[in-house]
Amino acid sequence: MKDVAEHARVSVIFMNDLMAIGAMEHCREVGLRVPEDVSVVGFDDLPVSALLTPRLTTVRQPAHDMGFRAASALFVKSRV
Repeated sequence: MKDVAEHARVSVIFMNDLMAIGAMEHCREVGLRVPEDVSVVGFDDLPVSALLTPRLTTVRQPAHDMGFRAASALFVKSRV
């Protein structure tokens, strides 16, 4: 069991890329390797995420499309 614990990986998903970038920096400061020891995932797909080494895994959210669809649904509902 000890051998399994030594090779266990940790994955952390953050609410946004800036938090994930901060976590990556903290991992470096305490001697953890990303992604070998800790997998870090952000949310927002900021352009800077592609410039990091290693690159940040991030989730792209189509905010404009989501807003357009939400507004359209509200307008349709208000006509009823």
